[in-house]
Amino acid sequence: MNKFTNWIFNVVKVETKEFGEKSKTTIRLAENRYKKLEEGEFEKVETVFIDGVKWNVPQELLDKLQPGTKIMVDGYLRYDEWETEDGKRAKLYIQIEKLKILEIKKIEEKKEKKKGGRKKKKETVEETAVF
Repeated sequence: MNKFTNWIFNVVKVETKEFGEKSKTTIRLAENRYKKLEEGEFEKVETVFIDGVKWNVPQELLDKLQPGTKIMVDGYLRYDEWETEDGKRAKLYIQIEKLKILEIKKIEEKKEKKKGGRKKKKETVEETAVF
């Protein structure tokens, strides 16, 4: 079976096309592969890219899907074939059933009255729903 759950990727690119009342969002995904060195450190070996497709993604989620965003997906591999004037074409991609943004970090600057008006950076995590 080609179904998988909790697969973590980084978003590279997001493109949405409208088809009447439906919309198809294609998300270019990247996963880095590492190997462990003898010293105990990790070295990046390669980056693997694959497209993920999800239909009817709410605008609220689309606004948060920016390059570099880390997401978790559940879905299955899908292989489509079709013919064009140039010949046969084919594509392997992930049909996304569930998508969750793991975290969006924002750096906010706040003035602290007690510390003479100096700005303090605070990192916050915005929670998101599963779509």
